[in-house]
Amino acid sequence: MISLDLRSVVLVPSLLGASMGVVLLGVRRNYPANNPWLLLWGLAPLLCGAAALTYSLEGVVPPALAALGGHALLLAGEVLFLMGSQRFLGVRTHGRLWALLCVADLLLLAWFYLVQPDYRVRMLLLGGLRTAILATHLVVLLRWARGFAGTFMAAVVAAQLLTLVARTIAVVWVYSAHSQRFDASLVQSVYLLVSVFSLMLLSIGCQFMASERVRDEFRYLATHDDLTGAMARRTVIEASRQELSRWQRYGEPLSLLLLDVDHFKRINDGHGHQVGDQVLTDLVQVLQAQSRGRVGLA
Repeated sequence: MISLDLRSVVLVPSLLGASMGVVLLGVRRNYPANNPWLLLWGLAPLLCGAAALTYSLEGVVPPALAALGGHALLLAGEVLFLMGSQRFLGVRTHGRLWALLCVADLLLLAWFYLVQPDYRVRMLLLGGLRTAILATHLVVLLRWARGFAGTFMAAVVAAQLLTLVARTIAVVWVYSAHSQRFDASLVQSVYLLVSVFSLMLLSIGCQFMASERVRDEFRYLATHDDLTGAMARRTVIEASRQELSRWQRYGEPLSLLLLDVDHFKRINDGHGHQVGDQVLTDLVQVLQAQSRGRVGLA
């Protein structure tokens, strides 16, 4: 069996993942200003990379500091990954609840490290909370994420979750109360390999999702009026061609409604262009509500 230096196995990919977090933070200026999800996604791999570095310092710094510090950074990083996805997808976050759970878990970990040392109990406590975080993240991605990037992210989180659950279950039979994190065992080696490489893949997935969002926004701006959200002239013509082709193929009823706002110039001249813009916006909203959103301006 090939002997692996588990510290190096953990450290190198984790630092690569952290470097991707730096990239995400660096490209924030190229995105719209209101993008808290990108900040959270950028900080998350940095914290997870810092956790791997802290774990690797065990033996250089006091063991309790390396272990508890690494646990705190790892939990914070995984919560930020979750909250970043929730913000990105428009899902309500529960940052305070996760913060309270992490603090409570760390206090229990400290007890079973400093007062009543037991490696198995510590891994069960840490694994239980991480399972809850990853399971929540997976549900969010499966329910709300769309496209290749969302599927990619969900697959990575699922791999993390399955490996973590298997390792947490194996703790009871494979490890003893005095085991160490970098003990060379098959279970630990597989767990660490999947964990650190999934961090790198998760960072890549965040970049995929951010890129897809920008692409969709550019596509929307190119095909819709930026004031009202109605389809632009070219989009209206293309949609009309598609509906005409569908009518010719299937013979289904086809209707085209043309509207004109009477005396619109008087509104602009008498009340100002801001009021005129609001009239157009309100009109389009009413029409979209009655026509499944297929409204265009010409």
